Amino acid sequence: MNKRLLAGILTAIMILSLTGCTNKALDAANQAVGTYNSEAKSYNEKVEAYNSKLVDVENANASLTEATNKAQEVINNGDEPYDEQTLTSLKNAMATAGDAKVSVPEKLETVEEMSVNEEAKKDELEALATKANEEADKLKAFTFPEDPEVPDFSNEINGVEAALNDYENSIKSMKQITAPSDDFVMERLQRIDTITMMAPVTEDHDPNGKLGNQGGYIGCIYFRDSQVDQSTLY
Repeated sequence: MNKRLLAGILTAIMILSLTGCTNKALDAANQAVGTYNSEAKSYNEKVEAYNSKLVDVENANASLTEATNKAQEVINNGDEPYDEQTLTSLKNAMATAGDAKVSVPEKLETVEEMSVNEEAKKDELEALATKANEEADKLKAFTFPEDPEVPDFSNEINGVEAALNDYENSIKSMKQITAPSDDFVMERLQRIDTITMMAPVTEDHDPNGKLGNQGGYIGCIYFRDSQVDQSTLY
């Protein structure tokens, strides 16, 4: 047989052999990657469901924080309540709410799917198949933590809001005693049947010129009572 012909035949056989090996490696890689991607899809769905529960827990904590922050802002104003016990009760309710908060576990990370480069070399395809099989086994063996229980903080939030309402009402009561508004005083005067006329003093119409000034007063109302004989007044 011609030496050139023999060399050509051997070369062709080698090419066919290498092509066959590459095709087998490609098939194995596609199968391994397909298995992995199937496991990855199932895994990611479970991760998203689990993380969704964590978001619910975070939102519950946030609602509790919002209620206590609102109360703290009112306290920070420094207004004095008529009943000091309302402030104590509010702080106690806030402390109870703070203690009720729950810790939020770490979120799980999703995994990326794999793909096969059909132009890759045999050793690259074999390495990809090995990696895909290993990662698929890890996903199958992964034990998911139990879904966290989403807390119901309605009692704590209602407690803070009720205590805050009592505290704010007590502040209003104190202001009605120490610094009542003209409207508040006039509304009370209108309940007296013998009051026949009244008018609040304004800064533009203050005969003493002391309304709103240092050392002056915060309000002034002139009124007439029918029980007083106006003819006897100066």
